[in-house]
Amino acid sequence: MIKQQVLHGFQAHTHSVLNYHPGVNVVIGSGDMGKSSIRRGLTWVRANRPLGDGFIHDDSDDCYVRLLLEDAEGDTTIERGRDRKDSNYYKLNGDELVAFGANTPEVITQALAMEDINFQDQMTPYFLVVKTPGESAHYIRELMGLNIIDEAVSNLAGKIKRSNAIISSLECETEENDKALLAMEELQLDHFQVLLVQTQNYAKSEQDLVFKLSNVNSKIAEYNQIQAKLDSIPDNIEATIRLAEEQQETCARISQSTGFVQQRIVDYDECVKNFIIIKDFVQKMEEAEKQADDLQRAFLWHRSLQLPIDAYDECVKHFVVVEPIIKQMEEAEGNIDG
Repeated sequence: MIKQQVLHGFQAHTHSVLNYHPGVNVVIGSGDMGKSSIRRGLTWVRANRPLGDGFIHDDSDDCYVRLLLEDAEGDTTIERGRDRKDSNYYKLNGDELVAFGANTPEVITQALAMEDINFQDQMTPYFLVVKTPGESAHYIRELMGLNIIDEAVSNLAGKIKRSNAIISSLECETEENDKALLAMEELQLDHFQVLLVQTQNYAKSEQDLVFKLSNVNSKIAEYNQIQAKLDSIPDNIEATIRLAEEQQETCARISQSTGFVQQRIVDYDECVKNFIIIKDFVQKMEEAEKQADDLQRAFLWHRSLQLPIDAYDECVKHFVVVEPIIKQMEEAEGNIDG
């Protein structure tokens, strides 16, 4: 409830103090005495209208309207003021509010708790009387808060519609994801099968490597044995090798120093070849002698069994074959001695 209103330098009021009482308060007076200014002062505090400084009294450099409110929590003082220069403010219980623009600060609106319906001029139409039934019903619905329910229902319907759209979209996405998941599972199954084959191949390769490694270990063991044998060779082997190399170099120098020696070396090589041939003949002779012995034993055996004489003659023929070989060997030995 407004307990007191002070108007200073506002329109027709140089400084007026109005004390209101609970119930109906009536302000009377002749024209142009400032009765309407009282209501305009309330509007200036409540709605920050009118703007500008045209309402400041001609004999004043500044103006303000102060309201003293009374409620269950105690008294509240609200003041709206400005001057012709740059001062433009609200005060709430002495605390100044600035830089609020063309609107009323929210704390002032909450403290006043007044709406347009709380103010009527002499030219304002009667409340709800001149309104159409629809407008009256709409206004009553707002008074009863039914518009909040309508807005809530409308918002709920919108949210349900959006939710259904989201659900539909999610269902489509879920279906697509299921398809993609199924394809991925099939792909992963094929991939796992490939990995299984590769793993089996790796296992086989590992077995092969283990087998090869065991062979390598055996080779290493053989090498170690050979190395041990080589280590057991006397140290003078190197001297022997050097001596052989020196002798080889000496022979090379001798062979280079005279053509005779070279020819002898060639003859020696030829003799070696003949010796190899003779050695082959000797081996053949030994084989022939063995065959002859075998044939002789066979002949004696057949003879003891009274075999035909033809078998004996055949054995003699084989034996005769050996004689040329013996002669060739004797000739080859004679060539070597020569």
